[in-house]
Amino acid sequence: MSVGAKPAFVDIDPETGNIDPAAAEAAITPGTRVVIPVHFAGLPANLDALAEIAKRRQVAVLEDAAHALGASVGDEKVGGCAKSQMAIFSFHPVKAITTGEGGAVLTNDDHLAERVRTWRNHGIKRYPAQGSWYYEIESLGSNARLTDFACALGRAQLKTLDVRISERQGIAAAYDRLLDPFADHVIKPPKPPDGTRHAWHLYVIRFKDPSVREVVYREMQAAGIGVQVHYVPAHWHPVFKPFGAPPRGSLSNTEAWYEASLSLPIYPGLTYDDQVRVISVLKRSLEIASQETL
Repeated sequence: MSVGAKPAFVDIDPETGNIDPAAAEAAITPGTRVVIPVHFAGLPANLDALAEIAKRRQVAVLEDAAHALGASVGDEKVGGCAKSQMAIFSFHPVKAITTGEGGAVLTNDDHLAERVRTWRNHGIKRYPAQGSWYYEIESLGSNARLTDFACALGRAQLKTLDVRISERQGIAAAYDRLLDPFADHVIKPPKPPDGTRHAWHLYVIRFKDPSVREVVYREMQAAGIGVQVHYVPAHWHPVFKPFGAPPRGSLSNTEAWYEASLSLPIYPGLTYDDQVRVISVLKRSLEIASQETL
């Protein structure tokens, strides 16, 4: 929106939580320039379908890979831009690696790379032929540079990225087993297709009866379990209303996912005993919810 673009909101695939390629194509108009899929929770979106649509409809693909550092599909790592023009990662403190704040933009396009470098540095472009000091500000930009200290912190963690993702995969697998007895009440996160590596930034369960979510959230938080809800649908936020956001009720899959979902704790260092306690509190919270909703 800061560049004058108008977003078009589309629904998700109710099984994966990721963008529905058919819905994305239906929203493309002659004015569309880019499709922005989110790899929600670390599960790669269907880039094969999106890339085919983008090529046929002559639009770009920009991957929001903030959740998906370390994820892959076959031999293609998320962020490699094999089926997109650009991808972005976040290095926020809760991500797989962190620089404290900030992120990265990846692209295989030299022209786009240069434009991003210019934008992150106030729009400055240097002309050494006119003097080593000489520069011109050719476009509006930003001060979006990571410090050298932050970059060093992030690069050191990259060496252990595979270990970090493997640990998250182990935690997710343990949750899957611990939740087996709750099949009447809880829908576990979608499993990645064969050959796909899930980054497991989030472990999101959904309740078959969404009315219990508020009580379960309240009880688990009161017990010191840091559950969270990800996320309030973007089209509900007032900031998007002037830009044509559809009204509540218009993206049924997105809204149903939000109303039924709860993220369980998942982070490096979470032990199996911790997970057993999380599920024990979840069980007790569901029992309290069932009594309160009678």
